[in-house]
Amino acid sequence: MSTVKRMPNLEAKLTVDTSEAKKELSELEQAIDRIVRKMNSMASLKRVKQIDEMTKMFKDSDSMMNFGQAIEAMKQGKRVARTGWNGKEQYIELATSISYVNTKSETINALHKAIGNNAIAFVGTSGVQLGWLASQADILAEDWIIFE
Repeated sequence: MSTVKRMPNLEAKLTVDTSEAKKELSELEQAIDRIVRKMNSMASLKRVKQIDEMTKMFKDSDSMMNFGQAIEAMKQGKRVARTGWNGKEQYIELATSISYVNTKSETINALHKAIGNNAIAFVGTSGVQLGWLASQADILAEDWIIFE
């Protein structure tokens, strides 16, 4: 029968190695957190810079409109956008001749007594949203521009 001898030096070394590994892991996690915060900050600054550039382009220009003027421009076939919107490729336009396919595979031409066959379409990087509704900020804004 063999006996197992205790090795106090080995146990102490393992304890030290474990605590050092935990310390290194903590330092790595803190470094990763700093990197993530820096990247988020840089992304925010980039968005702010894009908005600032767009606003500067039109700030002193006669091309700025209020919401009513933007609606009239859409009725004339123009695409419009706000300089205050985050995305550069976002705009709204008047969609006409709207139809859809129902669950019976029938094509239905949308027709409304008051607005006919029209709706405002929001076009962005994710696609098209028919029947876009303006926010209070959009309605009161005077930074509308013709989107080309």
